[in-house]
Amino acid sequence: MDLDNPGLSLDLPSLSRILRYLNLQEVGRACMVCKAWRATIEGDEILWRDLLIRKGLWCGGESEANFCKMLMKHRRKAIVSGKGVLPLAHPYKVLFKSRYLTLTRWISNPSPKHIEFPVHGHSVVTCLLFSQNRIISASDDQSIGVYSPTTGRLLQSLEGHEGGVWATSGNHYI
Repeated sequence: MDLDNPGLSLDLPSLSRILRYLNLQEVGRACMVCKAWRATIEGDEILWRDLLIRKGLWCGGESEANFCKMLMKHRRKAIVSGKGVLPLAHPYKVLFKSRYLTLTRWISNPSPKHIEFPVHGHSVVTCLLFSQNRIISASDDQSIGVYSPTTGRLLQSLEGHEGGVWATSGNHYI
């Protein structure tokens, strides 16, 4: 028995043609069959292009082509190879994931998670930074606050500026 294709005599080009008839949940399940199927699914340009179109996430024009060029250029700079490593997903799959998560978590989400917390009273927030799993806000009230993005709890307050704070930068110490 072939451990990469357990008990299945389906050749990979036939698998690719069949996959185009599956919905997103079924494609996800098919990825779990074996490494060969996952590699085929991850790299199938037509499958991911069709899913982008079916879900209404295809913009047309040069948007998708430009994304592919940009991602491939970035990947060429950081090529990683190794035995047993799955090939990288096709850029359309990366694009699909990004647009689908944006749609489902932000745009079409009927009950998004909303955390609201008081930051600087009535003062103007002049700078907002997301860094190292922290939200850092600065204000013209001469203070900087470091908050948890999941709870909104104030983790650290930085005071002592002689004027409003207009720029911030984060590192692993804050």
